[in-house]
Amino acid sequence: MMDRAGTKCLFIAAAAALLFSITSFDNADASTTHKVKKGDNIYTIAKKYKTSSAKIREANDLASDKLSIGQKLVIPADRKVSADSAKNRKKLAETKKPEAERF
Repeated sequence: MMDRAGTKCLFIAAAAALLFSITSFDNADASTTHKVKKGDNIYTIAKKYKTSSAKIREANDLASDKLSIGQKLVIPADRKVSADSAKNRKKLAETKKPEAERF
């Protein structure tokens, strides 16, 4: 069983970890990569990552939509999605605070 000081330290550590994850996520280059598999095309890949085929072509300097199996594509991050995700995590963290701390 933890005493008040231990509980307070645990809460502060959890809050710091949450804050770090939110700020590091916003500042990170949130692009990812995708390895082309049989049956993939630029349109299905764009749909999977909620971006556009034009953005994928631009990020990879592609002149056409032709892809090769095994090719690695950079999938650009949509900054708006990243910011919205961080806001949602922050809102979720605020709603999980004990009742007395919300006011």
